[in-house]
Amino acid sequence: LPDNEVLNLFADSKGRVWIMPFRISLCYYYKGRIYTKENDSVLRKLNLTNNVYNIAEDKEGNILLQEDGHFVHEVRLDGTVLTYPKVDDKLLGISQHPEKGFWVKTTESVLWLKEGVLKKQFLNKGFSLHPLHSPISPTHHITRIAYGKSILVSLKDGSLTDSLTYEPDVVHTSFIGDSLIYVGRRDWIDVFDINDNLSKRVFVLNAPMQCMFIDSENNRWFCTGGKGVFRLNSQQVKNRKFVRPMGEELGVQVIFNDGPHFILGAERNRIFFLEFDGDKMIEKTSLNL
Repeated sequence: LPDNEVLNLFADSKGRVWIMPFRISLCYYYKGRIYTKENDSVLRKLNLTNNVYNIAEDKEGNILLQEDGHFVHEVRLDGTVLTYPKVDDKLLGISQHPEKGFWVKTTESVLWLKEGVLKKQFLNKGFSLHPLHSPISPTHHITRIAYGKSILVSLKDGSLTDSLTYEPDVVHTSFIGDSLIYVGRRDWIDVFDINDNLSKRVFVLNAPMQCMFIDSENNRWFCTGGKGVFRLNSQQVKNRKFVRPMGEELGVQVIFNDGPHFILGAERNRIFFLEFDGDKMIEKTSLNL
């Protein structure tokens, strides 16, 4: 690799894994081999002036590279490399456009890059100048309007969809797929679902959160600052209260499995026998000692 620190990764439809190192360079991994400008003719055509922070792919398989600053570069299917004229405002993010080409987001506007032409579509009315707080997806973008508050804007018509309110200690904000918003915090993650009225799930790992990834088997992968990688293979948590006939809630002291049953020892000399029928938790019987 050109450097021992990696800023970002991107996997394209051809099976290449693009690697964005801390050093001003770019490489990709393909079929067991690392390709750099030393052994790849397309990469040799790139004239980078700063770090590459983000990569997107359009529906035709063309690749767009976002530099930290004011330049984007397009690597086309035929191997042609285009460097577009300097964007006046600082770049915040790029994404595939749902029809053709790419979205390009700056501090002042959202542009549509189609057939080699950048055209302004919407104004971006936020105040954050950092890409980690202003992500863009094919259908939405997020703009930070105050410390601890951002707005979700539709890219269909530029209308305000909803607002996100959270504590200001945000490390990273990004989209996951078409419907989830990831907000990494110092000790936990907030995940908002766009398709469910921005309902929120919270994952607490007691470590600074850098990013989240969902694989093809729906496992959640969490990357932390200094504490490695965590994997969560299920989000389903079930709970059940145990009460006496008079309605008093009982604490559970011990649980173990005995063949088909889960046996729980509770307060007030009570023992409960549980069985699971699919997702259902069934109380078979209980004993009062």
